Amino acid sequence: MRSFLAVDFGSTYTKLNLFDLDKPCLLAQSKGKTTIESSILLGFQEAFQCLQQYYPISLNEISEIKVCSSAAGGLEMAVIGLVPELTLDAAKKAALGAGARIVQSFSFFLQEEDIKHLENTNCDILLLTGGSNGGNEEVVLHNAMKLASSNLSCFFLYSGNEKIQENIRKIFEKGKKSCFFSKNIMPDINQLSVEDCREKIREIFFKNIIQAKGLEELKKTFSCDIIPTPAAVLQFLENVQDCFPSSMLVDIGGATTDVHSVCENMLYEKKCFLEGLEEPFSKRTVEGDLGMRYSALSVWENFSKSPDFLEETEWKQSCLFRKAHPHFVAKEKKEKKIDSYLAKLCVQTAITRHCGSLREGYTVSEKVLFQKGKDFRKLQYLIATGGILVHHENPREILQAALQQENEKRLLKPQQPVFLLDSHYLAASLGLLSEMHPDIVKELVKKYFHQC
Repeated sequence: MRSFLAVDFGSTYTKLNLFDLDKPCLLAQSKGKTTIESSILLGFQEAFQCLQQYYPISLNEISEIKVCSSAAGGLEMAVIGLVPELTLDAAKKAALGAGARIVQSFSFFLQEEDIKHLENTNCDILLLTGGSNGGNEEVVLHNAMKLASSNLSCFFLYSGNEKIQENIRKIFEKGKKSCFFSKNIMPDINQLSVEDCREKIREIFFKNIIQAKGLEELKKTFSCDIIPTPAAVLQFLENVQDCFPSSMLVDIGGATTDVHSVCENMLYEKKCFLEGLEEPFSKRTVEGDLGMRYSALSVWENFSKSPDFLEETEWKQSCLFRKAHPHFVAKEKKEKKIDSYLAKLCVQTAITRHCGSLREGYTVSEKVLFQKGKDFRKLQYLIATGGILVHHENPREILQAALQQENEKRLLKPQQPVFLLDSHYLAASLGLLSEMHPDIVKELVKKYFHQC
């Protein structure tokens, strides 16, 4: 039997999924507490011993092992661009698409105060962008000099104006900073090109940051590339296009709500003009103020109006309680209703932010529409994963909040997608498996992803 073990080192738990590649099927699942403070392999060993109780197998008998990780904070990045709506926006798209969490962002000329903020932020990579090829040089060179003379000890990646790449190299060398280079993420005005930058970010993560986070043991033990967990999820959607040609995945967590999508860019209609940057084919957004526990109070701050079954003070107190008790599990009917309401707000808001929108404007001769972002009205599949969605008795009820409503005609949200449930929480594992076995993944999807 050919077997495949997917290992996901999370911030709290280390999760294992063991697959039979010949049938194909899921053989066993297990988890153990992530032990980043001591040796991360202790948590793996606990999870693997648990797995062996369900399916007796030794590590040496497993044909292939792949690993993803969000332990020790995952991949944390700061991004710097020239203009907020252009290169800074492009930098954010590249970082998020590579599986990073953005901890700081700046545009225009960096000031001393900005540098102090960066020095007080624990980021792994700082992505410096700015200027199309042959475009702005002054701001980019200024920012490079500020960064090179700072006390920052992170890795730097330059993905801006390629004409001054050699100048940038010399500036960082003089400042004794470790700087990497990729192709310009915006080679021409409004032209987005993030693939090379994304790959360079993942390469830096594997070759350098894994060691810096004390995860060097993983490289030695598993002898395989390690990628950020969110990148594995996006990779899953990218590699199952035959099954899901136009798809979106929403993952509601305790602290964030992540939305991943893969689909072509489409204009709302012929007489519609694109505003801002064109979206990448594969897109990821992370909403740090939308979550079921750690971010519950932020949800209340965004939506202070209480549900019909709660008084306003009780609604706030419920969110405060969830933030203070992140491991709380709702068991009573009323508490489950509160969780459902929270989940609907998270889905509705996260997908609204992920999707494009329309506004009316005028040319010299007529009224026209301007489109910002992607049009998801014809999205075919909406996939649900994450604790509340996986364990809810009616996940479809929560997912309905993602759809375009009658009063939202200017929001380009999904209208009639097929709802699918990743009930075994396999998306990241299947992303790892899809690198070498995309056809097997497609068969597994048909077995374990069900309509809801």
